[in-house]
Amino acid sequence: RIKIEIILSNASALDFSLFFGVYLHKNLNEVLISLIISSIYSFFYYYIMYILLLHFISLLHYTTRCPGRGVSKD
Repeated sequence: RIKIEIILSNASALDFSLFFGVYLHKNLNEVLISLIISSIYSFFYYYIMYILLLHFISLLHYTTRCPGRGVSKD
């Protein structure tokens, strides 16, 4: 059970869609479509996470550098 969880956590969206495309559909067009969809989805997911992380870091940096101006503007 632990090994399965490690494999599932290490598997990316591309491997997942490739696995489903090859073993369930066995059709090249559907494999390519699922690969494209999953790569676009994972790209947007990581892009949004990266932007949120940058925003959070800059917000923390700003509030620690300027403690009076950070959250409340009086």
